[in-house]
Amino acid sequence: MRKWLVVPVLALVVAACDDAQVFQPELNRSGGVLAGEPVVVMSRNLYLGADIDVLLDPNADLPTALATALQQVLQTDFPQRANKALAQEIHDRQPHLVGLQEVTTYAITLGDGTIVPALGFPQDFMQLLLAELAALGDTYVEAARSPNVALMFPIDFVQPGLFITYQDADAILVRGDVSVLASSSGNYVNQQFLSVGGVVFPNLRGWAHVDADVGGKKLRFANTHLEIQLFAAVQEKQAGELIAELAASPWPVVLVGDFNSAANHDAPAESKTASYHLIRSAGYSDLWLREPGSVGGLTCCQVADLSNTMSDLDQRLDVVFVRWGKAGFGGQSSVKVFGNEFDDIFTHPLGYTLWPSDHAGVAAWIWPAPGRLAAR
Repeated sequence: MRKWLVVPVLALVVAACDDAQVFQPELNRSGGVLAGEPVVVMSRNLYLGADIDVLLDPNADLPTALATALQQVLQTDFPQRANKALAQEIHDRQPHLVGLQEVTTYAITLGDGTIVPALGFPQDFMQLLLAELAALGDTYVEAARSPNVALMFPIDFVQPGLFITYQDADAILVRGDVSVLASSSGNYVNQQFLSVGGVVFPNLRGWAHVDADVGGKKLRFANTHLEIQLFAAVQEKQAGELIAELAASPWPVVLVGDFNSAANHDAPAESKTASYHLIRSAGYSDLWLREPGSVGGLTCCQVADLSNTMSDLDQRLDVVFVRWGKAGFGGQSSVKVFGNEFDDIFTHPLGYTLWPSDHAGVAAWIWPAPGRLAAR
């Protein structure tokens, strides 16, 4: 029997709109003085397109598991999701800054890395999304990226000598009229080691942030995707690293991401970790808690093939945190979850239906209190 080879690609890892169509939020508080136009931010997990946990099962037949995952990536069809939903979500809300998770790149290659166009690949999620935004008349640029885990799997069941390569990343998009003052990214020191096909590798995760000037409001906008709840000890150490990284910011901080740490009290027990509370304890306000009633806001997760017609969301993993002074945040805000309603399901050209992602997205409109627009 042929021994299956799984190769971690560590060399790839390095530390104007139509106003009538723009989504208009409602303030969650009455009264007060608004400090000009809001800062609008978004967090969106794009979804890599398949349940890859099956690859981690030591008893799984790797070629079969890999073929199943590849078929699911093609069925969940990121090019169609970008075209039918994900770009439109950004267009409708016109955020100044967007944190994206699971910004995936797939390619079929030869052993030397030469790309072989086949089976609907290559797919570069970022380039596909930016192209769809440009087609809508929007100008966004990638301002920061954290390259994360990169893997290479043989696919001899397609054709001997071919490989499928997978690269994960988290990234930040900036609207064309926003000035970027500085940017930075990195991988966490604490990483979970995984094994596929007998090969052990670090499941690299990281963070990215930009210092930006949004209409005279200077802030640091940060984005991350922490380790999953199954590896809570590693995840919580990553949260501590993130807090330390952002502590020296000269500007107020807006932190978004998929934190894999359920914030809702009624979430399944296995979805809860200490990371959410560690961030809150570091002086960050969870803007969703300022919403009337502060219930709901669920963002995870639909089924892996995105085919369910009744939403399966039961966890609030995707959060907009703000640290705008020692008291956290003293201004006004409005937070909306999107991509979570039946009407968000779209019909694929082949006739089946899909959610935009396995996660819902989160957008926030932030009006800092007067006098809190400068350095902390």
